[in-house]
Amino acid sequence: MPTGAWLTAAALEGRDIEPRQRAWLQWPGLLTAALRRASGPDFRLELLGQRPVILEEFERRRLGMPDREALCREIVMGDGDCDYVCARTLVPGSTLAAHPWLGELGRASLGERLREVGEPSRDPFRFRPMRPDDPLLTRLARAPQGEIWARDSVFRIDGLALTVLEAFLPDITRCPAPRGE
Repeated sequence: MPTGAWLTAAALEGRDIEPRQRAWLQWPGLLTAALRRASGPDFRLELLGQRPVILEEFERRRLGMPDREALCREIVMGDGDCDYVCARTLVPGSTLAAHPWLGELGRASLGERLREVGEPSRDPFRFRPMRPDDPLLTRLARAPQGEIWARDSVFRIDGLALTVLEAFLPDITRCPAPRGE
C-alpha cells in the first residue's frame, strides 16, 4: 500500500523529485507507448501475476462501484536489466463481465488495448510516494532502492471503471525523457 496522502498534480509541484522521474510521473500520454519508444528494441512488459482479489472499501469508493471482487493484474516494464515501472490494475467483476478481454491481456499493454476499443475517459492522476515494502514492489526480482513515486487513475469504459496504479522505480531516471504520443 502506498504511504501518505494522495496529492493532486498542483500539490506535486512543490515536491523535490528528480527531473526525469518527474517527467515520467506526469506524462499524460500512453505510458507503455512512451516507454516502448524510449527503450527501443529492448523494451519488455513482464506479467508478474494475475489473480482475483477482494476490493477494500477505499478501492470500491475510488472506483465508484459496489463490486466486492476484482481481477488484479500486476506487470513490470523496462529494458535490459532496468525495471522502470511496475503497475497494478484492478478490474471490478462487473467491468470484467462487460469487457472479458481485460482478463486476457497477458503481456499486452492495457493502455494500447484501451485505445483500440475507443476513447475511455480517465480521471485526473493523483500521486504519492510508495514504501519499498509494498507488496507490488516486493514481487519484483530486484527490490527497488531509492525514492519510489506512484500515480493512480481511474479509467471508465461505457461507464464501468477500472483503476491503474503505476510505480516509477528509481531506474526510470536512466530512461530517456518521454516524447511524442
